[in-house]
Amino acid sequence: DYLSQSGTVTIHAGELTQTISIPLVDTDLIETDETFLVNLMNPFANGLDIILADNQAEVTIVENDSAMISIDDITVDESSGTATLTVSLDHPVNSEISVDFTTRDLSAVASHDYLATSGTLTFAPNEVSRTITISLIDTDNAEASEAFLVNLSNIQSNGHNVGLLKDQARVTIEDDEVSLLSIDDVSVNEDSGFAEITVSLDRSIPFPLILDYQTEDNTADSDSDYQATTGTLIFPPDSLTQTFTIAITDSDLVELDESFFVNFLVLQTAGANISFPDSQIEIFIADDDQAQVTIDDITIDEEAGSATLTVSLDLPVATTISLDYATADGTALSTEDYQSTSGTVTFTPGELIASITIPIINTNLIEDEESFLVNLSNLQANGLDINLGDDQAVVTITDSDQ
Repeated sequence: DYLSQSGTVTIHAGELTQTISIPLVDTDLIETDETFLVNLMNPFANGLDIILADNQAEVTIVENDSAMISIDDITVDESSGTATLTVSLDHPVNSEISVDFTTRDLSAVASHDYLATSGTLTFAPNEVSRTITISLIDTDNAEASEAFLVNLSNIQSNGHNVGLLKDQARVTIEDDEVSLLSIDDVSVNEDSGFAEITVSLDRSIPFPLILDYQTEDNTADSDSDYQATTGTLIFPPDSLTQTFTIAITDSDLVELDESFFVNFLVLQTAGANISFPDSQIEIFIADDDQAQVTIDDITIDEEAGSATLTVSLDLPVATTISLDYATADGTALSTEDYQSTSGTVTFTPGELIASITIPIINTNLIEDEESFLVNLSNLQANGLDINLGDDQAVVTITDSDQ
């Protein structure tokens, strides 16, 4: 604190004062005011009548240093179990000092995210760093980062010049859970009326989750196969599943199974750690219609020159289909009563009727009614659900000769 000194002070004739200088040591140690003594002794007065009225002086050293206490902000993972905060003095203090601390909720809530804690932190003499440990609660919820405060107050400094430079620390808890958002492809029959889509979370989150969606054509067309849809799906806090529906159009058109997409465009997670590996699903529509092909029997006069037969589909089809035909003798004979004919009849998309023409031979021979057959075969349906409801027509030729 000071440099020890001794010596002789001389007051010359006629003088009333003299000074003694004692060097002081200026340290960074925070101390209370301190004192030391300067003692006078062994006066030599040269026979004059001089006495030592006060032979001792007390020198008080006033402390000019101050120490400041600070607490550091920290970020910690939820799974770490504890949050350890460092409380520091910027200068050592030569005495024990203490400071109180207590936690306070922000977005993190005591008993749910951490354990509320309060107490007194004590620095031993010359100690410049201490720690406070707060227990954390590791939940299964997928959450955004949350925070709570640790506040310092009520310094007990034992007379030392100690203040609070930073009296509040923010503890940020980063969540270690990942919630998986999953959406499965859906298959529906055309006559079901709607497709129901379920969106699932594998673990709950404690705040709303918002998801936007929009349909997109694939082989299915929004004008004729389903209703184009956009919307927003909202998960209330702690909800694990949400569903929405898309209207399916049930038409009489015979077509292949088709599909369309649902795209999920915007995900508002409020900072939660959400894994969303598939932002597009496919909705498959199975066609429930079946068409039948039939050919009509006809009766034709020999003089008509030809027989025209109608081949019919009972429902329209979405693609071109074809089937073969060929005549076969009955009581009517080819080359004598009609001309043997074969070929292919084709239906374009949406077409319901096609025709086959068979040349008839008109003779002068007086005959009974005769008939021959027209057989259908080898249906080329291009994957559509079409069958031959009636694959044979009877053509009856009546004779007009007398």
